[in-house]
Amino acid sequence: MSRKEEPFLLKYLKHEGKEIRKFLTSRDLLIFVFFLIVSTGLWALQAMRKEYETIIQIPITYEKAPEGLVQQAELPQRLLITVTDDGTSLVRYRWMHSYNPIAIDISAYTDGTYSLPTAEFESQIQKQLNPSTKILRISPSSIDLEFKELTKKEVPVVFNGTVRMAQQYIQQGDLEIKPSHITIFGIKSVIDSIDHIETEYAELTDISGTRNQRVKLIDAPNVSFSQDSVNCIQHSERYTEKVLEVPVRTKKANKGFKIRTFPVMVKVKFHVGLSNYDKVTADKLTVFANPEDAVGSRIPLRITGAEDMINSVEIMPSSVDYVTEKND
Repeated sequence: MSRKEEPFLLKYLKHEGKEIRKFLTSRDLLIFVFFLIVSTGLWALQAMRKEYETIIQIPITYEKAPEGLVQQAELPQRLLITVTDDGTSLVRYRWMHSYNPIAIDISAYTDGTYSLPTAEFESQIQKQLNPSTKILRISPSSIDLEFKELTKKEVPVVFNGTVRMAQQYIQQGDLEIKPSHITIFGIKSVIDSIDHIETEYAELTDISGTRNQRVKLIDAPNVSFSQDSVNCIQHSERYTEKVLEVPVRTKKANKGFKIRTFPVMVKVKFHVGLSNYDKVTADKLTVFANPEDAVGSRIPLRITGAEDMINSVEIMPSSVDYVTEKND
């Protein structure tokens, strides 16, 4: 573009800008907008008089479930109704209308399978619509009901999780689950396959004294429970260390022989709760040497007894020498 053309172009653009501003502020614009709105309204009014199709949703409720039976199939929660009417009515249905649910009484059903045609509800649905509205389709066309006889069974509850004591505390007794058993309900084929119910994973940690924690049960498909959670109770108490001297017992040797260990007494060190300190004595513990476990000339030692009162058990020494001697 040459320098001579630039003044003319600028002059033209300024002239056109003035004409546009003049039009936007003139009465002609108001007249134009008015007729545009009127024509749009007339077009919309004419369009709304035509017939259209749409789908409306009507909720379903199931009342008075038959006693002693369980529903197997998943039931639809709404009906999809395809209707036709003028546009005005359909807009009202879509944006401004709420519907009363279709209530289905299932109390009279017994063990078995049934198909309930939804066309039976057409008159109830029509009462909620304009007389001019026509129902074209109802979906689903039928509701399938399948009832099975309900059975019950008592099963144990199994804890699923971690139990840890606080520092300087020892577990006092096993974890208690209350109730230890619950009743489950369902159809016989499902109930017979269940031998226990587990809790959801739970952590009972840093326990000092008594911890009582409510824990939910893991749901089982198509099974209901007498309750959905249990109490998990764990007792603990402060512990101290104790050391006892315990004789080493051996397995009976072949006839005419005996087994002698060196040493014949060992020390057993363990943690014990303060309330059980005096209850755990040497005669409550058994340190056993079985020559069948021997590694070379030494037998590793095992200990039993008072398992519910002690932990962190250490035998000193952990193995002993042995010889087999003839009886005198």
